[in-house]
Amino acid sequence: MAPVPVPPPPASGVEPERPVAPWGARAAARIIDWVIVLVPASIVALIIALVWIGGQALDGLRDGSVIWRNFVIIFSVVNFLILTIYDTVLVKGRRRTFGKSLMKLEVAPADSGGRPGPIPVSSIIARSAVLNIGSLTMALGWVAVIFLGPFALLAVALWPLWDGPRCQGLHDKVARTMVVRAG
Repeated sequence: MAPVPVPPPPASGVEPERPVAPWGARAAARIIDWVIVLVPASIVALIIALVWIGGQALDGLRDGSVIWRNFVIIFSVVNFLILTIYDTVLVKGRRRTFGKSLMKLEVAPADSGGRPGPIPVSSIIARSAVLNIGSLTMALGWVAVIFLGPFALLAVALWPLWDGPRCQGLHDKVARTMVVRAG
């Protein structure tokens, strides 16, 4: 039996393009990240919101609907900030979140064809903010959850299903990134 030829190494140390991550692996990575982050983030958000409305109650605010509304706003904003910071810090430092690590995926600049390369911090922050924007819909009220929530899900989670060769979500398009299989 003849030996299988080994492909030549990339010229001058340039890594080959990495394949685009499949949608199912990306969705699984996001669910893993939510399980890891959303529970502790929600506990922190709950504590901050309770302290905030407790202070308002001590100041004389007794209207239950206003207290509940303030609680929902604080809870939503804190969750958004924690999720955005989580994504930003890990993608900047490691090019992947814990979910992406488990699924063997990473974020790469779209202009490089999936090869590792520099991604500006501003792009990573924008990517993370757009990715987690759905968590802010609660702060806008139930009408926003009903109407904007599905749009956020569509733009971030489902868009890669029909987006052509790079399979980018809106968050990837904003940041000029793509998710690839890790090398």
